[in-house]
Amino acid sequence: MQKIAQVILWSMLCLGMLVCWEAHAQAALKPYNKVAILIDGSGSYKNRQAQAVAQAVALLEEMAQAKFRRWEQSDEIILIALDAIPDVIFQGSLKELKTVAPDAWVARFKARADYVQHTDLVAAFNLALRHIEGDPRYVSKHLIAFTDLIHDPSGGPAPKKGKAAPPPAEFPFAGLEGVAVTILWCPYPQKQAWLPVLRDNGLGETFQIYTVSESGVVKLTPPPKPKVEQDEGEQAAQRQRVRSWFSLIVWCMAALAASIIILPVVGLIWRRLRGHPRLPGAPRTPTLNHPPSDKLNEPEQH
Repeated sequence: MQKIAQVILWSMLCLGMLVCWEAHAQAALKPYNKVAILIDGSGSYKNRQAQAVAQAVALLEEMAQAKFRRWEQSDEIILIALDAIPDVIFQGSLKELKTVAPDAWVARFKARADYVQHTDLVAAFNLALRHIEGDPRYVSKHLIAFTDLIHDPSGGPAPKKGKAAPPPAEFPFAGLEGVAVTILWCPYPQKQAWLPVLRDNGLGETFQIYTVSESGVVKLTPPPKPKVEQDEGEQAAQRQRVRSWFSLIVWCMAALAASIIILPVVGLIWRRLRGHPRLPGAPRTPTLNHPPSDKLNEPEQH
């Protein structure tokens, strides 16, 4: 019985190790969000910066409250200053975001006064796309930009009131496929100028632009937890791996049971067939010694 208990214990240990390994593998492939947040620091956007920062802070604080298990992949946040020379002022996971006070990166935005004369919209979006790269099956990509969508890298004259600046020809429309884009505090003429181009590039549904009047009532919510998108082939392969692991566990348990229960019985039968008088350590069977009978020496009487 003690050996049988050892077999069960070792089997449970092996099973636990396999389950832990599978959980680790699933955690490594667990989907997560990458969120790039751009805040326009240019002079043309100066009147809307306070509202933009307030909305960004509220969104980040709400995201920082998210709870996740220890083995889950935490969402990644990238904050980008959109001005003459766009730059990342914060990059990290939600875990790291919890340790940074919002005032720290707000101060970074205010310290970039030397870059407010120009706006390189193309460079800012290219920078954001590089930081949210990843396998689309496991990475859900989001880009939130507080900007007027005016591209002015050389400091040219700003468009007149009521006029729109068209989208730059080098804007990375192709790279935004599969990215959920939200633009806030954008002047209405700019939205009018961008919508036809977005539709022509197949981004009419994923590239959302909110005007100045709309942005004040739009509530930004943290991106939902993404799900792994697997095709039928991947699902079949995963089911086959599960069946293989289950078969391996059953085989190991059967082998252990055989080595402890069946093999000793086979050995006992083998020893008996070879004529062993007794097993080592077995007690001897006492024999009775009869004294010789005197009747054998007596003459036969007639």
